[in-house]
Amino acid sequence: MVRASSIHAAVEAWTGAALIVSHDRALLSLVDQVADLSGGALRMYGGNLEAYETMLATEQAAALRTVAVAAADVRRERRDLIETQVKQARRDRQGRAVAASGSIPRIVAGGRKRAAQVSAGKGREIALARTAGAEERLAEAEKAVRDDSSIRVSLLDEPTNNLDMASVRQLSEALSCYRGALVVVSHDVPFLRSIGITRWLLLDRSGRVADTGPPSPPGEPGTIAPSTTVAR
Repeated sequence: MVRASSIHAAVEAWTGAALIVSHDRALLSLVDQVADLSGGALRMYGGNLEAYETMLATEQAAALRTVAVAAADVRRERRDLIETQVKQARRDRQGRAVAASGSIPRIVAGGRKRAAQVSAGKGREIALARTAGAEERLAEAEKAVRDDSSIRVSLLDEPTNNLDMASVRQLSEALSCYRGALVVVSHDVPFLRSIGITRWLLLDRSGRVADTGPPSPPGEPGTIAPSTTVAR
């Protein structure tokens, strides 16, 4: 508790930029921006943890409402498709019955049949297109709903510190097989390359986070300093 209090006090007194990776809710209540990594995208939210959770809850409530509306549209379009098919089947039976009765000339009956087939085909295509469109809108709406229970994210802060070379190799091999997202803060660029980092982020002195390319090899002008936040 004493150590945590000291960290909290240090963060409150700090006037520069700081990147904090923590599960400490009290500590995160002191930040003025929250970076959210989900769905392969990084989003920035202004405010502390409480503000972030409020905004996220509002977003998710709106997303769930959109899903409910889209699901209702799908059900309605499917009902309409079934009704269209039932009505067409009824008209087909009536047409066959009239043709079989001989009450109208065969040439007239044949013309009516062809016209009915063309009309039925167009009606079915329209109904299928409307149903497919509703299903696509539902699928798109569902993407905006987060399922954090299935999100696997590991946060690592200087993971190779105090490790010998053999341990670093073992850690690299293990993380290369990890099926999930990695957020790593490290000075060890060879290690970062070995675990397949695909996105490099730079926190500048003004507190802004920017996407950058990986560091250049030693001896060449680099795009970013080797101390950086990276994500896979």
